[in-house]
Order: sequence, then C-alpha cells, then structure tokens
Amino acid sequence: MSNGQFRDVLNIDGNGRITPSGPLQLDADEEVIRLFAWVIQARADGTAAICVAFQEDFPTREEWTARADAVHEGVFKAGQAFAMAVMVSRRRRVGREAGEPSSRWRLLGTPEDPTRAYWWSEMIILA
Repeated sequence: MSNGQFRDVLNIDGNGRITPSGPLQLDADEEVIRLFAWVIQARADGTAAICVAFQEDFPTREEWTARADAVHEGVFKAGQAFAMAVMVSRRRRVGREAGEPSSRWRLLGTPEDPTRAYWWSEMIILA
C-alpha cells in the first residue's frame, strides 16, 4: 500500500514560511498525480499560522516537496504544528505494456485503471 508522510522537522525561512515535504512509499505500478498539504500551527491566543501547499510534478518516487508558491497566512514560529496531506495516485492499467504512453491513463480511473487517494496527518516540529 502506498503512503507518504512529512519530514519530522520542517525548517522555517527568514520570513516565517515553510516548504512542506516528506518521503513517499509507492507501489511498483503506481504514479503520483498530485499532492495537497496543509500545515497549521495554533497559538494560545486562538490565532494560527497556516500553509496550504500543492505538488503536481514528481521528479523522484522517493520524496515529495511542495511547490514554492504555497499559500501562507501568519508567521510560523519554532515549535509543534499539525500537518496533513492528501495524495492522489493512479495504477497502470491491467495488461499495460512497458513504454506505452501514459496518455492511456485516465484521471478518474476505471476498475482496470483506478485512481486512488491517500490521506495522512501527524504532528511535526518547525525549527
């Protein structure tokens, strides 16, 4: 079964922003289509800092890194944060030949070519 996770520690840049990222574990016949990530850091006064991120280009099968244009509201500080993500992937069609163009894959999938969604959440550290 495929899954992903966040890095245990995400670095905060000089502007109080982060770049969500983490390792991937994919099935051999699976390709990631897109990944959505949210990081929320609540404060004692009821306010929060949030990052809403997206990735649709996956140069490796071992890790993901959100695009640089993630939406940030508030300023992240060192400490704990809640992180969650949704990864959408698809499997090769049954009987698909190696080297056959991926254009034969369908976004919504069929029983022979299913699209899958995975969700995960965890507490992470911002530093």
